[in-house]
Formats: sequence, structure tokens, C-alpha cells
Amino acid sequence: MKLYFAGGEVGSHRRLLEDNGHRTIAMSYVGLSRRNKFTKPWIADGQFAPSTEILLDSGAFSLNKDDARVTEQQAIALSINYRVFIQNNPDRFSGITEFDALILGDDWLKGSREDFYDGLPDGTFIPVWHSMSGLDELHRLAGAYGRVGVVQDDLDDEDHEAALGQLAADGVKLHGMGMTSMRSMRQVAWDSVSSTSWLSPIQYGDLIIWDGVSRLHRYPRKRRDHGLKTFSDRLAAEGFDIAAITAGESAELLRLSAWSWSRYVGWINDWRAEHPQGLVTGSGRPGEPHTLPSALARPEPRERTLLPILSVTSSGTGDDKDGQAEPLTDAASTTLMRCDSCYIRRECPEFTEGAVCKFSIPVYVESANQLRSLLNTVIRIQAQRAFTMTMMEQAKGGYADAGTGTEIDRLARLIRLRSDAEKSSFTLSVTASGPAAQQAGYLSSVFGREAGDRATALAEPVPTAEILGDIVEAEVVE
Repeated sequence: MKLYFAGGEVGSHRRLLEDNGHRTIAMSYVGLSRRNKFTKPWIADGQFAPSTEILLDSGAFSLNKDDARVTEQQAIALSINYRVFIQNNPDRFSGITEFDALILGDDWLKGSREDFYDGLPDGTFIPVWHSMSGLDELHRLAGAYGRVGVVQDDLDDEDHEAALGQLAADGVKLHGMGMTSMRSMRQVAWDSVSSTSWLSPIQYGDLIIWDGVSRLHRYPRKRRDHGLKTFSDRLAAEGFDIAAITAGESAELLRLSAWSWSRYVGWINDWRAEHPQGLVTGSGRPGEPHTLPSALARPEPRERTLLPILSVTSSGTGDDKDGQAEPLTDAASTTLMRCDSCYIRRECPEFTEGAVCKFSIPVYVESANQLRSLLNTVIRIQAQRAFTMTMMEQAKGGYADAGTGTEIDRLARLIRLRSDAEKSSFTLSVTASGPAAQQAGYLSSVFGREAGDRATALAEPVPTAEILGDIVEAEVVE
């Protein structure tokens, strides 16, 4: 799969890509037309390095959005100008997508293919399939041209993915347009894709980092410092300017993003080379080969089994309503993890190719003592994490790492949880109501009048003077 970095119509983008060795670039004609009045012919040879491979995207995708405000006449004008642009740059583009503005209608699109696009050099033209046209049209385009463009938004169900997978297996070259989903890149054996996702750091302020194994990490703006601290040593070893990334300098953020996307696509290609008949799933393990689904096929019944991450035990106490032992759900100590796809396979001391994970994680929480032991274990682990991150923070010059504060806060919450669990108290609340005329009060209302009288009775007579205190004699004044 070849990745075309979209956005080449912007001069600073294409220069940054070329300066960093990325020589497969896509450009949008509609995007360029919004930045250029074309007072003179725009010649790609004067804008790109000779060794750069350019894919020309019509950019009509933006005209197909629900909020697009374009008339049919405006779309026709853009379509005609697009043809002129192509003619001004003969033999310069490795791929040219059709001007697939849906407002023009099927007849216009078919006529344009016959009148113009079919005359382009062999293998250059990329007709665009939309899901609303149906799978029959997809197969017709694939048979006629051997190369088909598919917009990511049209990958809306498993039938489409399966049909595309079968076409790819049959040798049809599929080009993914506007690809932003990592899953979509993995699920179909694309010949090429074009994507603007590498530009998200200057659009949304996020951070995109290749982990060096099999994942592309995206950290939003608020978590950017955390992601940078996690991978700072590795990025520094790759030659990236950590200070510039920390400061949010767009050029360095984009350089890192393009490098990360390139490595991610390289990993997909390496995986496919080893598993040509399989998919690349989210875990990196091979899936089943693509097959076209049959609407009439009925699935064969299968014996059900318990999820391997769960186990069922018996209470052994005969405490259910029928006096029988109750089944209890528990977490299994085994795991689905495999050495070949494990995240830490390069560092694990027990790595064995083709083996299941050697380690088990038994957990017992049946008694108060076992619960206390579990809490103490988790607190010790969290304390080690917090102290290790504090040491790393100091070793790197004392820069305040938000991640360190987060781990310390988690430790404090766990300690409070254990403290609350160890507290023992007993509270009895009694609420009573009754006629207000009852003179014995609440105790009489609950336990009877005699109980109220005994509660209010004095142990021995008390002189009146001690109760009333000093009284000053006075006359009553009317």
C-alpha cells in the first residue's frame, strides 16, 4: 500500500514533505482553485521536485458534503477547468481521480469518462465508486478500468469491505480516498491511499506518534505533554526536536506526524507480506480471508463455550432458593495473549515464538483479609509507579510532568479507599410519627407511654428552687 500525503496544493506542506524524504504526495484541484486564480497555467513541474510522485485528486468530495453550497452550473465549470488543468500537466500525475460531483448526475459522469478520462494514459485514470451506486457498479468499474477509487465514507458495512477485499485479491487496484481511519487502512488490501490525517496537529493541536511496534498513538492537545514524555527518549533518538514539539511548533509537529504515518503504513505492508491471505485486525493477528457474503447462506450452528477470560465456580454452600449450590462468575487466570502479537514481545524475558503467554494472574477476593491484601498490592504497585515517574521527572531537569501528578493523585485515592474500607461503625436510625397531642413524646409513640414516663422520670425529687433559680419579685403592670 502506497500512502499519498494529501495537502500538496499548499506550498509549505509539499516543501516540508519533500525536505523530509516523503515523495508520494496528493493534491486537490478544488483545494488549489480556492487558493489560486489561475491567471496563468499552474505547472506541477515547477512546484514539485522531479522525483516526487503526484496523485491528482479532483477534490469533488468536498462538493458532495451535505453543507456544500454549490450549484450545478458551478460544478460544471469546475469540471471543465479540471480537464484543462490536467491537459496543462501531461504525463505528470501517477493517478488522476475523476471529478465525481454527485450534483452532476450519473449521465454526466459517464459521459465525462467516455469523452475525456478514457483518453488518459493507461492506468492513470481512477473512477470513483459511491456506495449508493451498488455493488454491481463497483464490479463494472473494476472490470472496465482495473483501478477504482473509494471514499472512506462509503465503507459503511461489512458487505462493502468483503466485496473490496475480493476485488483486491483478484488483482484490482483500489485507491482509498480521504482515509482517516486506521482500521479502514488495515481492513482492505489497498493499492494506495491518500489522507490528510497527517495534518491534524496543525488543525486540532494533537500529537501523532508511532510507537515503533504496531500502533499509531494520537494524543489530544490536553494530553500532548503526557504523550511526549512517554516517547521523548525514542523521538530524540530519531532526531526530533523535543523542545520544538513541546512548544507546539507546527513544522516539527508535522514532521513527526508524517514520519509516524509513514512508519505505520510500512508496518501494514510488512504484515501483509507475511500474511497475504489475511486481514490486519486491531490486535495485529491474521483474520480470515475476504469472501463475498451470500444473502441466502445460513450460518452453521456452533457449540457455545465460555469466554476464555471468565470462569465459573460453585459456591458450595447450597444457598440459592432451592438449596442448591450457586454458580459464581470469576475472572480466569489464563489469557488470550500470544507472544507473537504481544506489545512487549521485544522486552519480555519469556518470549517464545508461536507460544501463548507464560504468565498467569490469579486473583482471590473471597474474604476481608484477601480484599485487604489486594488493596495493599495495588497500592504498592501504584506507589512504585508514582515514585519512578518522580525520579524520571527530576532526572530530566525537574520539568513538572502532568503525568506524575496524575499518578500521585491515583495513589492518594487508593489510600483513601483502603482507609474507608478498614473503618467500622454502627448506626441505628429510628424515625417515628404520631399525634402531636401525645405528651410522652417520641419514645411513648414507639415503645408505649410507660416507657416515655420512665425515660422522663427523675431519679429522686429535686427542690423547686434548684430548678427555677433566683426569681425577682415584681408587680404586674397592665
